[in-house]
This record gives sequence, C-alpha cells and structure tokens, in this order.
Amino acid sequence: MRARSSLRTRLAVGLTILACLGVGLQFAVFDRVSERMRDDVARRNRELAHALAGEVGNALAQPEYALSALARMLASGLSGEALDVALGSIHHFTKIVGQVQVINASGRLVAASPAMPDSAGADFSSKPFFRVAREKQGLVYSEANVPSQNEGGGAVISESFPGGVASLHLRIEELSRMAMVLPSPQGGFIAVVDGKGSVIGHSDPQAAVQRESLLNMAVVRRGFDGVEGTNEEVYAGVRGIASVAPVSTSGWLVIVFEPASLAYSSVRNLYSYTLGGVVIVALCSVLAMVVFRAQLLRPVENLTAQTRAVARGNYSIDITPGFREFEDLAESFSTMVANLKIRERALDNSRRRLSAVVDAMPSFLASIGSSGRIEQWNVEAEKLTNIPAREALGKTLEQTMPQLTSALPGLGPTAAMSIPAKWEKLTVDFGSGRRIVDVLVYPLSSGGDMGAVLRIDDITDRIRMEEVMVHTEKMMTVGGLAAGMAHEINNPLGGILMSAQNLARRLSPDLPANRVAAQEAGIDLGGMRAYLEKRGVFQQVETIRELGARAGKIVANMLGFSRRSHSGYIPARIDELIERALDLAANDYELKRRLDFKTIKVVRDFSLDLGEAPVNRNQIEQVLLNLFKNAAQAMAETADIRAPELWIRASRTSDDAVITVRDNGPGIRKEDAARIFEPFFTTKEVGEGTGLGLSVSYYIVTTMHNGSITVKSTPGEGAAFILTLPLRRSAKQQQSQQAANA
Repeated sequence: MRARSSLRTRLAVGLTILACLGVGLQFAVFDRVSERMRDDVARRNRELAHALAGEVGNALAQPEYALSALARMLASGLSGEALDVALGSIHHFTKIVGQVQVINASGRLVAASPAMPDSAGADFSSKPFFRVAREKQGLVYSEANVPSQNEGGGAVISESFPGGVASLHLRIEELSRMAMVLPSPQGGFIAVVDGKGSVIGHSDPQAAVQRESLLNMAVVRRGFDGVEGTNEEVYAGVRGIASVAPVSTSGWLVIVFEPASLAYSSVRNLYSYTLGGVVIVALCSVLAMVVFRAQLLRPVENLTAQTRAVARGNYSIDITPGFREFEDLAESFSTMVANLKIRERALDNSRRRLSAVVDAMPSFLASIGSSGRIEQWNVEAEKLTNIPAREALGKTLEQTMPQLTSALPGLGPTAAMSIPAKWEKLTVDFGSGRRIVDVLVYPLSSGGDMGAVLRIDDITDRIRMEEVMVHTEKMMTVGGLAAGMAHEINNPLGGILMSAQNLARRLSPDLPANRVAAQEAGIDLGGMRAYLEKRGVFQQVETIRELGARAGKIVANMLGFSRRSHSGYIPARIDELIERALDLAANDYELKRRLDFKTIKVVRDFSLDLGEAPVNRNQIEQVLLNLFKNAAQAMAETADIRAPELWIRASRTSDDAVITVRDNGPGIRKEDAARIFEPFFTTKEVGEGTGLGLSVSYYIVTTMHNGSITVKSTPGEGAAFILTLPLRRSAKQQQSQQAANA
C-alpha cells in the first residue's frame, strides 16, 4: 500500500474539496428547505380548507340528519301538536337552521317553526326547492341567497315524503362567521362557494354580500370536478396559492387563497442567508487550510484513532497510512481487520442460522442454563405464552410461566438438573385460553456447563379434531337411526290420522251410507250423534287428529333437517326458516338436559315486508339452530337469576335481510368475542363443545351466501348475533343453483 501524494498536497486538495462540498451542501439544503417551505405553505392552506370544510360539513350534517328524520316521521303520519313540537326542536337544534317548513303535495304551507301566521297556506309550488325535491329522492340543496346589509340570507335543504316536502332554511351568514374564526392567510382570504361557484361565505363578511363568482379560477373548476389540491392562481391580478376542499354532500367548496409574495417571503430571506453562508464557508475553508498545513502530526492522530476504533470492534474502518512512513503499519492493521471481519461474519452467520432453525421449529423451545434461568426463547414460545423474548430471557421458569410450573411442580428442578422428562396431554391456561400440550425436557451440555432444553407441543387442535371425528361419526350414526325411526313412525302415524278422519266421517249423518247402515241396524243416527257429542267423543277424535298432526310435523322437521339438501339456492321466507329452526330447537334432547327450550320466552319481531331471500334452506336452518342452541346453553347459566328470554328480530333493508338473535344470558367477554368465529375456539369445558358450530355458521353465511355475521355483547347482560343475507343471488349462488338443477 503506497501513499499517492505528500501530506501538504493532500491537505490542500482535501480542504478545497471540503470547501466545495460545504458550498454545494448549502445550496442543496437551500433547495430542500425552500421546497419544504413551499410544501408547508400548500399544506397549511389545504389544512385550512379541510378544516373549514369539515366544520361546515359538521354544521350541515346535523340539519341533514334532522330533516331526514322529520321526513320519515311525516311519512309515518306525524301531525298536529306533535308536528309543532318536532319542528320547534329542529329549529333550535343548531344555529345554522333559520326556519323549518312542511309543505303538502300541492305546494301549500302546512306548518313552520318559527310560526308564519301571515303565510299560513301560502303557495310554494313554484319554488325551485319544492319542485326539485318532488322530482328527486333524498336530500336536495337549493341555490343559496347571500345575506345583504339589512337581511340574512339562506339556503334550503329539502326532502320529499309521500305527503309533500319538508325543508330547512339555513342561515348562510353562519358560514362567514366560521371562516372568520379560522386564521386567514396574510393578505389572502378563506371563502365558501356554492354549486355555481358564487361566494356565500367569506373571512371578510362584506365580500360575501357581493356574491362574487370564482369560476374563473381553475382550481375551483377542478374542485367541482372532484379534484382536490393546491395550485398557483391569479386572483384580482395578484398571483398566489389557492387550495380547495369539498363540503360533504352539499356540492359546495371551500377555497383558501394566499398571495405568493407573502407566502414565499421566507424563501427569499432564506436565499439571502444562504449566500451569506457561502461567503462564510469560503473564508473558513481558507483559514482551515492554513491551520491544517501547520498541523503535521494530525495524520498520526488519525491513525491512532482508527486503530482504537478497530480495538472497540468497528471493523468497517479503512485504515490509511497518512505518511509514507506509516504504510507498512497501516497495511498490517488492514490485514488484521480483514481477518477479524471474516471471523466475525462467520460467527454471526452461524448464530443467525442457529436462531433461524430454532425459530422455524413449530414447537415451543427454550434453553435453560445451569443457574435455572432462560437463555433462549423462540418465536413459537412468544406466540404460545404472549411473552416477548426480551421479557423472558434471564428469568426463571417460575417467574415466566407460573401456570406451567404450578401444574408441574417438578418441572423447574428437573430442567435445572438436566434430567430427561416427559409429560403428555396437560391442560394449561397460558393466558389466551386453555391449551392441551405435551411437555418434554432434554439435557444440554456445553463447555462443561449443564443445562436443558424445554420443548412444548401444542396438541389442542389435534385432540379436538380427534374428538370432532368421533363426534361426527356418532352423529352420522344417530342421524341415520333418527331418520329411520322417523320413517317407521310416519307410517303408523299416517294410519292413526286416517283412522281418526274415517271415524269422524262414519259418524256424520250427512253421508247416505251412514244413514242406510244406521237404519239397517235399527239405530237413530241423530240420537247416537247427540250421545257421542255429550260424552265428548268427537272432541277426543279431534284431539287425536291434532296431536297426530303435531307429531307428523315433528317427524317432517326431523327428516327435512337430517336429509342432505340438493335444492341449491332458492327463494325462501325468512320467517318460515326461523320458525322451523325454533321447532327443531324445541325438540332437541341435548338442550332439554340443561334447559328445556320450550320454557324460554321467545319474543318475535318480524317486519311485515320481510319477503323471501335466495338461500340454501338446510344450511340457514343449521345456522339458526346453532344460534338458538348456543343462546339456550348460555341462558342456562343464568336461569336461576332471571327468566330466560330470546328476542328474534327479522327485518329487511334495500339489499339485505337482517336477522338478530339476542339472549339475556351471561354475555361474552371482549377477548372471547374477537375469536368466537375461529375454528375449534370454545369457552366450554373440554368434552362439552367442539368449537366448530359458530365457525361453520360463519363459513355458511359469509362464503356460501355472501352475507355477514357479527356479534355484540355486554358481559352480564347477554349477547346478540346479527345475521345479514343478500336479497339477490350472487354469481357463486347462481353457479351452485345451475349445478343443482343439472
């Protein structure tokens, strides 16, 4: 390694380059900072525009909501004193509402708040807001009137209902007050323009009265096209920065304008400071060159500092000799650093590879030193225990996993003494639920130090899958037996019903054959019928028919539910599906052992326009039956405290049918609600539940029917499951239906 130049030359060249870099850096910083300052101006103006747009939108949202609610109440027949009270409440709802009016279908004023005695019955049929509202659905904004010197202006929000139009007259002067509250740009303004580009609110109230049109500004036109942002504009001959933001659903815009001369004044000042800085850097560089040339020992100090950095473990330093006399020394140091760097890299790679192998293991792995403290904690250990490695390392097993050491008192000493041991199928609560695990301890010897490796395998899902397979096989057998029994019961049951019907017919005097047979037997058929009626025989025959029909319905439900569905997705009445699932739940033997479903008070709330939805009947009945059974099992825990009640509400929106199943059981904890639809997740004791009921229901509703199912719960008060089913077939359902038809 040879020095390419003398110390004096290198110092001169180095300081010259340093001066050039300093100058270049200053100009680079100037460009960066000036660009940032311009961005800050644009961002500040955008934030001002969005702030006012948000405030105006919030101010308009309340009247919009009140008007929609009033239209719905009017459609439901609101009138008289209740109407006056409602109008008064809306009028005082917010400052921006000036007047509330209700106009009938012929355009006549019906009611208003504040009252308008002189305008009672006035004709508003020619008003634009009335005509537009009758032609369109939903909320409609009319053209705004800007307040003049002597009177307040207003805009009208209107919405039609079957009997006419409800309207709110807004005080537009409130918009100017909102704009005045915000900090206006120096020399600029903040304004609100309506859908035609006219100013209806201004940080200068006098400017709002003039109703100036800002459509000549390109940023306003782009704002009406749905493009937000900041652009350079010219307003009143002044070049500046303009930003726009839309005001919710009103079609209005907020514009913020600031003259460029004031906005970029700080940039010009920065440019002056930068030029001064360049001069200072140049002078300092010349002075430094003179000083550094006098410091002949500085390279020696640099070499010493480099060797010290290497001694501290910084191998990335490139050691340079500085003087020709130090070339051999520098080369020796460079060789040493290169060798150390290679060894350090190899050691680091070995550590990373070992750590990656340990983290890749699907089992909990932790190494324990001879002192009984944890020295390694892999990723699976973090997942199982929810304890990060940084918190577990250096602690004992008793400190980190007290629930495991309490279940296995000998685990800690066994691991510390490196004695092989194994425990199988232990049930441990690691904080995220009860898990079934296998625990193994392996001896570990390293450099004379004894330790152990602790391995934990989570076999919960495997055990539950085994239970599910056994349970499924049993249920298939029971289902087949039940279907066979139902068929066998159906035949004699049909005979009983037919015999009861024939018995009633054979005793009727209306049949000629009955009268002939009675005459041949010498019996007065009318007298015999009177006797049988007096003894209640006909009532008993009718009871036989009713009970037989009821048993037939139970058998039919059992056969229908146990039979595999090939019907595909066909329209079905939601209320019929609910009632059928309730019948199945009422005859569920498993429920009767804990809480007879028939003792539960069921409250039905079905909309009259519920209609039909394209569903697979058996699948949706299975989902509803799961929800009803879960609700009954939950309410069994609180049956001693309060009478069990089940509320079932069915309604429809424009696109969906919505079914809500709510109980008054103990409710669901927040942490359990987040995982309730996961496969194999259950809060029941081992052996009582598989954790598949709700996960299967979730799959049926979301994947098979393109719907949704959610849960809401307040612990101690009950839980509610909300089931949403589309009223129109999805593409997947249509394909399934075509396959079923084929």
